[in-house]
Amino acid sequence: MNDEPIALTIALTLAARPDWAKLNAYERTKLACQELTRAGAPIPAWTALRDIIRKGSAGDINRAKKDFRLEHAEALRKMEGFSADGVPPALTPHILGMWTEAITQAKASFSDQVRIWEEAVEQSDRALQDALADLELAQSEVQTMLVRAEGADQARAALMDQVRAEQAARKAAESMLGEIRADANLQRDRLDAALKHSQSELDKAIGRLEASERRSLLEVERARQEASQKVAQATGLLNDAKAKYELELHRLSKKIQDEGGQNTNLRSINSKLEHAAREGTSRAERAEASLEELQAQNAKLLKALGDKPWLRRSLSRKNPTGEKANIRSLTTDKSR
Repeated sequence: MNDEPIALTIALTLAARPDWAKLNAYERTKLACQELTRAGAPIPAWTALRDIIRKGSAGDINRAKKDFRLEHAEALRKMEGFSADGVPPALTPHILGMWTEAITQAKASFSDQVRIWEEAVEQSDRALQDALADLELAQSEVQTMLVRAEGADQARAALMDQVRAEQAARKAAESMLGEIRADANLQRDRLDAALKHSQSELDKAIGRLEASERRSLLEVERARQEASQKVAQATGLLNDAKAKYELELHRLSKKIQDEGGQNTNLRSINSKLEHAAREGTSRAERAEASLEELQAQNAKLLKALGDKPWLRRSLSRKNPTGEKANIRSLTTDKSR
């Protein structure tokens, strides 16, 4: 007989009971054993019973199996005391024979079932021992794994502490870096502002310097032109005086030659010549004084230019000859 369809049928029959959901594993197991016995099927191991009742531990299911077998055996023993009282005498042998045969068949069937149950119990016991051994081994492995897990937890905790420390250090470094960047940006802004201010002040100073340079160049140019004009005027006066003196001297010399030794005229001429000479000498002294004054002014100007080389170079580029050339020409004319 195939037990799998019977087990499935019994499982469906039991699940259809209205009180099935309220029963515990022990009660479900006894009902399953009762249905299996009625169907003439052997009671399987606790794992197969658990597949039928869908719940329960090995202890509850095996205890229910044992209790069911004891109760079923007790019921069979009670059946041995059958009495034929009230049965017609003609039927008594037949009924008694049927009863006896039924008892014999039941005992034989029960003996076979008991033997099967005992074998199943032995197998269950062996399976239980194997399961206990496997459980012990599994517990040992679990203990080892727990130790490893504890070590792993400790290592993980240490790593977490290290990570937290590194995160704190990183956070502190990032905070410090942010402060350094903020300070650097502040310093840069300050330097930029100072640079802009310095550039503005420098531009203003350069503007003032350029304006001063232009004014100084104008003043120097004006002084140079005035000095040149004065030197030219003095030179012109000196040249005029010299020309007049030479002309007068030439005229007088010619007159002396024409008159030929006339003492009166000679004294008159000498007197005029002396007067002209004194006048020429006076004019020469005034021209020399003017020249000395111009030389003094020129020396002051050159001294002032000595404090500003750039202005002196600019003036030299604009007037390569300068006042010295005029002074030299004036001095040369005077010496002649």
